[in-house]
Amino acid sequence: MSAIERLAAMVQQAEAKASAKRLNSEIQLSAERLRSAQERNRLAEQRVREERPPLTRELEQLELDEITLRELAMKSAKFRSYLEPEQVREAETLFAQSERELKERRSTIQAELAEINRDATEARRDLATSVESYQHTRKELDRLQPHLAADFVNEDKLVIESSTFLPAGQLAALAREIADSANYFGMIDSKQQVAQLKIWIGRYRLLQESDLSEFNEEQNVRLRQIFPELVGISKRYKPGYIEAFQQNFTADWLTYIADAKVELQDALDESSRYKQLESHQRDAAVAQEDRVRRNRDNARGALEELTRLTTRGHLLETPTTEETEEFLKVLANVVSGFGTSDPEVNELVMPYREFIQGGDLRALRRNLDRMVEDEEKAAQTLPDRYSDVLELTKGKRVYMIGGAVREDSRRKLEKLFGFEELEWIAYETNRPAALDSVEQKIANRAMDFVIILKYVGHHVTERLKPVCELHHVDYFMTRSYSVTQFAETLRKGLDRTPPASSTGTAIVA
Repeated sequence: MSAIERLAAMVQQAEAKASAKRLNSEIQLSAERLRSAQERNRLAEQRVREERPPLTRELEQLELDEITLRELAMKSAKFRSYLEPEQVREAETLFAQSERELKERRSTIQAELAEINRDATEARRDLATSVESYQHTRKELDRLQPHLAADFVNEDKLVIESSTFLPAGQLAALAREIADSANYFGMIDSKQQVAQLKIWIGRYRLLQESDLSEFNEEQNVRLRQIFPELVGISKRYKPGYIEAFQQNFTADWLTYIADAKVELQDALDESSRYKQLESHQRDAAVAQEDRVRRNRDNARGALEELTRLTTRGHLLETPTTEETEEFLKVLANVVSGFGTSDPEVNELVMPYREFIQGGDLRALRRNLDRMVEDEEKAAQTLPDRYSDVLELTKGKRVYMIGGAVREDSRRKLEKLFGFEELEWIAYETNRPAALDSVEQKIANRAMDFVIILKYVGHHVTERLKPVCELHHVDYFMTRSYSVTQFAETLRKGLDRTPPASSTGTAIVA
């Protein structure tokens, strides 16, 4: 490098340092002006939010008062002849006084509104100028000394914050919020959707009324795109009618937006309360299910004891006072765990319905009485509903094992289904020899089929099953000897069993 070139480089470097120092000082000064302008704008915006809405509402009330005054003046003139001279003079005085007061108040309100709007406009213009000045100086600094950019992070954040107070920044924020709404808008309830759309359309209308010269061509295009986007969201989700979408609708948009924000917060609070209620209900349901499960587990032993008691045939025939009390005590323990509507419990204690009276077992007795009524109705309609079954059961010899033998129920089933004979025996675990007689009758083909009530346990089925299969006797298992359950079991079994089956068939219902 020649001497003159080295000299030029040195001069250029010195000039850059001098410019950077100058720009650094100017940036600090611009930042201070920006902070001052932002604070001024904040105060002006606060006045707009807090002072303008009540003044606007008062101005609207003045308009209503002026209409009322004109109507009173017309009526006063119409009925003037019915007033005394002094009343006429007093009415004229009151009219002039009211007109003067309304005019003075209107002038005062309009002056206050004009001052608020003027301060807000000037503060916003001052802020825009300060932002522009700072950005211009920062660009110069980046060009000359880009490595110093990290020293002005806080000032740069201040510019970003300030832009939200300006129409261009508000437009960008609104457009961004509307675009982001695609991720969540469908998941909020209709009240929140309405309030949020009101806020957006109010902010859009407010931007429409701002000085459009502050927008560049691209921003003007973006502003025109927002309205159809909002209309599209409203049509897609249909949250409700919003009058601000009508082009001829006007309002004090700052007040409109403030009211919509309150509406949104109310909707959010309501939704939060509803979610909390749902959460409490879910927790309560889980706790209730847990209590029911524990109660059922605790009552499982009582149910086994109740099953043992009900298999004693003599409990229905000649129960002692002690046996009856024991039965009711065990039943109460079962009901505390399984409830009064459990089908298994109801079927198990149906033969002992007359023992169950009042107290904590009152609801159980009502269920049992209702089941008896339903059973009687089912018996009346049996010929029509199960004619196909009755054709197959007529004249059959049937053996039924398990449960508490009730002679009235046995005779009813025998008559309804046309059995030639229905023999019913209870089974007790302490009398295993009872199965010997059943096996012998199966071997002798003294019956057409066997019905086993599930209460007897699996060991009975396991013992009788091979015997039935060996001697080609069909057997069925049912959980109840109610008319309907009995008929359904036989329908399923007999329809699947050929007339002369070569092997025993088991049907479980």
